[in-house]
Amino acid sequence: MSAGKRQNFPQMERIDKLKAFIKQDPADYFSRHALALELLKIGDILGAIEVMQALLAINPNHTGTYLHLGKAFETINKMEDALSIYKQGIEAARSVHASHDANELKAAINQLEEEMDL
Repeated sequence: MSAGKRQNFPQMERIDKLKAFIKQDPADYFSRHALALELLKIGDILGAIEVMQALLAINPNHTGTYLHLGKAFETINKMEDALSIYKQGIEAARSVHASHDANELKAAINQLEEEMDL
């Protein structure tokens, strides 16, 4: 087994465990968020986006997910999607009084708009 495959094995075990937790409890937001982050770590951006979108579909107030989802969209050069997600996240954060998350999302919008020269 190559060194790269050995390094990835514990991560794949975590991913499999998280998927099992979600299968047992589809409303397990923590495991869904953790799964998305693990997928990002291994470079499965589209898989992570799918997991985060599913999480937000069942819990749009999971405000910590919006920043990660927006960054994932940026990674695949979908800047308009990233901006849209950041803006949705700000609204969600305001509705649950998560001012720290709202501020992080505003900063992400400012940075992205600056990079896009908007």
